[in-house]
Amino acid sequence: MIRNVYYSVMESPVGPLLIAATEKGLRCVQFHRGKLPEPAPRELAEDELWIESRTHLQPYQEQLNAYFRGELREFTCTLDLIGTPFQKACWEALRRKRHAHRLRRRPGDQRKTSALGRSLVSAASAFKNAI
Repeated sequence: MIRNVYYSVMESPVGPLLIAATEKGLRCVQFHRGKLPEPAPRELAEDELWIESRTHLQPYQEQLNAYFRGELREFTCTLDLIGTPFQKACWEALRRKRHAHRLRRRPGDQRKTSALGRSLVSAASAFKNAI
């Protein structure tokens, strides 16, 4: 089954942002570099058809604009994140904890700490302080 992913490019104070969402929720917000993101690996997501649509992205764009104007501190949009179970667990922990510095490193967790770092880098967003 093919899933539609709607995307649009919006201007922001930090530069052009590519935003994308499915019917389930926001998929990504990232700096626009002139091309679409790489497709999600087949083991993590269904086949996807990317469709440009400002209409589908309007609610997300409104929240981002309010955030950049300083009028919004917490986003209310639902998310449809694609990642490994470990990446999703990291993102959920950050969403719950609100600040990355609260994730404590334990002795013997060097591999997990490195994997967490890679996961966070892969999920970097233009509004990192809002999580």
